[in-house]
Amino acid sequence: MILSLRLIADYLWQYKEVSVGVAVLASLQVVILLFIRPINRLMLTSALVFVLLLVVSIRDPENYDSTTLTVLLKLATLPVLLLAGSLSDVRRPLSGWLTLVSSLLLIPILVSLFTGSGFLQWGAARTFAGGFFFKTDLAYFLTSAVIYFLAARNRLTDWVVAPAILMLAGLVFLSNARIYYLIFPLIVLSIWFQVYRRFKTDVFVGLILVSGLVFVSGVYFVAEVLRLDNMLLFDLNETLYSERNTQGRSVIWASVWGHYISDLTVLQKLIGEGLGADGDFISHSLSEKHSELRDCHNIYLYILVNHGIVGLGLFLTFLVSWFRRFVWLSSQQLDAVAEETLCCSFAFGLVFCLAGLTNNVIVYAQSAWPFFFFAGRIFALSGARIGMIVESRDSEDREWPDDVRPLEVARDRDLVHGSALLGVEQVEFCAD
Repeated sequence: MILSLRLIADYLWQYKEVSVGVAVLASLQVVILLFIRPINRLMLTSALVFVLLLVVSIRDPENYDSTTLTVLLKLATLPVLLLAGSLSDVRRPLSGWLTLVSSLLLIPILVSLFTGSGFLQWGAARTFAGGFFFKTDLAYFLTSAVIYFLAARNRLTDWVVAPAILMLAGLVFLSNARIYYLIFPLIVLSIWFQVYRRFKTDVFVGLILVSGLVFVSGVYFVAEVLRLDNMLLFDLNETLYSERNTQGRSVIWASVWGHYISDLTVLQKLIGEGLGADGDFISHSLSEKHSELRDCHNIYLYILVNHGIVGLGLFLTFLVSWFRRFVWLSSQQLDAVAEETLCCSFAFGLVFCLAGLTNNVIVYAQSAWPFFFFAGRIFALSGARIGMIVESRDSEDREWPDDVRPLEVARDRDLVHGSALLGVEQVEFCAD
């Protein structure tokens, strides 16, 4: 329900009270669930670390403008979503309902396409936003829609999923959100070949290379063959990292990084300069053209400047912990609902980490909420699976052969969130 309301709130971006109302409902739901459901200590600790990190980053709040206060409130919702996901019922499928809501929202988007009302002028280019505030918002919605379609493919026929993917890909192309020219095919290929056929690192690396080849070929085709005047093209006479091809981001990244290295004290490098420091530096130190971007457009650089090495280290630790659990779960025998959670969590994590290279997605509820919610579900799912293995092992009343022992999972007992939630009667073994 939370993510469905989030989708609606994203499309109704003009009405800020809708977004605030959804955040309040999410917080109330978490408070209620904390009283009626058990929570593992790891999840509670992770949420508290996020809150502590946010509190430490608050410096001179009396000088905060409305933008910084809004960012503060948005970041405060992330531990709420993490807890909401970890407290959600992992036996309940979500992708079907989310697919339905996404499909309904596609109707006004297509209407705005055919009537021309969804197009916006971006410099010399005419981009398609489809009723969203910005072209990147539309591209993210379309990518999330394809994730839900693929996650629910067990309940949909390929005759529905395949045309939907092609239509969504065409809309992403019209949006001119160029980072999604790389992300979209990678998501489709990764879900199709990875999640439903088990995660393998070498295959995933191959998919990244294939998607990169598709991206480079697409750039060449658009820039040199189509030569569309209304598209945001890449100038192949310059490097992809040039100011023009990155729309000024490369200048901002270099300037903010230089500010961090040269101007900050050792303590500031460790704990950060404080919330909003990157925006303050950009607005006061760069040209008007670049200062319009307002932030450093990179979540890793953003966290480093605002929260320091400690903050970035904790964030990367969280990402590694989430990914380790995904890889472990992908090797287990799971039911269809758990497979859907696995699919959504991996895909949204991939979008979050890749889109974060060029946009500050951590402060945008549209992109941050799904990742943190499904990351919480991954932690809950791994805890349930571990709990089932531990209980199955403890209930066995027989001796194991000398060359076979139960999988060592006792060290992860604190992750247990409920028991036997997955309905799989199986014990894992590993040979000595």
